[in-house]
Amino acid sequence: MKHVVFSSLLLLGGSVLAQQGPAPTSTLTRMPLTPGAVRVTDSAATKAFGGLLGTLAQGQKSRCTTSEYLVWDDTDLAETISSDLTAQIKKRGMTLTTLAEDEDDESYALSFLLTEPANRYAGVLYGDAESVVLGWCQLAAQGAATAAPKPAVAAPKPAAAPSPPKPSASTPSAPKPAAPAALTPAPPLGRYTCLRMATGSALGNTVADDITLLPGGRYTIAGVTGTYTYDPKTRLLTWNGGGLSSSKTGWVGMYDRPQSAGAPPVLRIRNRSDVQAGNMRDLQWCNPAPR
Repeated sequence: MKHVVFSSLLLLGGSVLAQQGPAPTSTLTRMPLTPGAVRVTDSAATKAFGGLLGTLAQGQKSRCTTSEYLVWDDTDLAETISSDLTAQIKKRGMTLTTLAEDEDDESYALSFLLTEPANRYAGVLYGDAESVVLGWCQLAAQGAATAAPKPAVAAPKPAAAPSPPKPSASTPSAPKPAAPAALTPAPPLGRYTCLRMATGSALGNTVADDITLLPGGRYTIAGVTGTYTYDPKTRLLTWNGGGLSSSKTGWVGMYDRPQSAGAPPVLRIRNRSDVQAGNMRDLQWCNPAPR
C-alpha cells in the first residue's frame, strides 16, 4: 500500500530547510520527546499532513490554531515513542480518545484526540518501515469561532410595524415556496492521495493507490480507468466500473469542500451501507496531492 501522505509529503530526510532539529521537547504540548525527533517546519512539506489534521479538527467542530510535525528516522524506536507518549499523557492527566486506528504488515496509523481542562489537541501517529511520524495541532477553544461579541449598549427596539390585514375567508393563502436544496460543486479534478483509517479483515482490499479524477467524469486507480457520477445534493460519488466499482466493492465517495481558507478539500471513501444507515465511518481520507 502506498502511504504518500506521510512518507513523501513530509520530505523525510529530503530538504535541510524542511527540518529543525533535534527536538527534545514538543513546542506544542511542552512534553519531553523520545530522543531522535526532528521537527519539520517547511510549510510546503507539511501541507498535506496539515490538511489531514484540519479534517480531524472539523470532525471535532473546531479548527487547528497551531501545528507541529515530528519525525524519527529510527523505526526501532516506534514502541519507545508510543510508550513515552502514553506516559506523558498520563502524567499530564490528559484524556486520550482514539478516533481511528489501522495496522497492517507495512504500517500503523492512529488518529487521536487529547483533552485537558484548558486545551484540546488532534493528532496522528504514523509508522512504516522507514520512519515514525507524529503530527498534532491545538484546537480552537470551543465556541471561539462562533461566539459573537455582545454590544456595549443595547440598541433600542424598533417600533412595531403595523400588522398586515388578515385575508378574508374567501381568499386562500398563497403557499410558501419550498427552499431550494443546497448544492455542493463537484470535487476538483486531479490526483488524490489516501490514508486508510478503518480496520477489520473485511477491509483488506481497501484503496491501495492514488485516485485521479479526470475530465468527462472519468477516474483512474492503479492504472485502471472507470467512470463516476456525482450528486451535488448528497455529495456522493458513485464509481462505475474500474478499480473502485461501487457495484462490486460497495464503496462510494463523499466530497467535503474546504471549510476554511487554506484547508484542502477531502474525498472520503465509505461503504454505501454505512452512508444509508447514517454512519460516518471513513475507510479512507483522500487529499489532493501536492504539485
